[in-house]
Amino acid sequence: MSIITEIETFDIRFPTSRDLDGSDAMNPDPDYSAAYLVIRTDATDGHEGHGFVFTIGRGNEVETAAINALRGHILGADVETLLEDMGATWKLLAHDSQLRWLGPAKGVMHMAIGAVVNALWLLAGLIRRGSYKPEPGWGKFILQVAAGTLVLAALLAWGSYYFDWIGLRAHRLQRIGLLAALIAGAGLLYYAVLAAVGVRLRSFMRR
Repeated sequence: MSIITEIETFDIRFPTSRDLDGSDAMNPDPDYSAAYLVIRTDATDGHEGHGFVFTIGRGNEVETAAINALRGHILGADVETLLEDMGATWKLLAHDSQLRWLGPAKGVMHMAIGAVVNALWLLAGLIRRGSYKPEPGWGKFILQVAAGTLVLAALLAWGSYYFDWIGLRAHRLQRIGLLAALIAGAGLLYYAVLAAVGVRLRSFMRR
């Protein structure tokens, strides 16, 4: 028997409104964001449940707080009992006599319950299929990938700063060419850094 020992939440935001990335007539200045949660247990298999709710900026902290408001229903609960009947688990979350005043038919609580249930479904799938079993070497691999990612991000940040992408709207072909070259260069640089820090690139080809 295992129990849920931790529910960690993250208020993740990306300042996409600076360059109007992803904007449209209805959403003129979105900052694409997510209220993210991780569910952990005391089991030795290392399985975790991850879920998130998508927002476009302001109010993301409200969604994060809504997820935290549900923790009392699952923190310390028996994992097998929760996952054995997900319908009952959904009702446990959706029928809270006080939080029900804020939902769950719509709005913040509806989205928060969805994030928690999705995280539990992921946890259920991992446990039942045994699809993920941590092995030695993950710490080193994460650092290697982080090094490649930092260099890739640095190149893309330079490109975002150096080129006037909004001004290039009048030169569509030039803009497309520059963007394609920047993305291709970032990809090549990423894999070059991975190779330099000892990652065998052929491992990405394994099935």
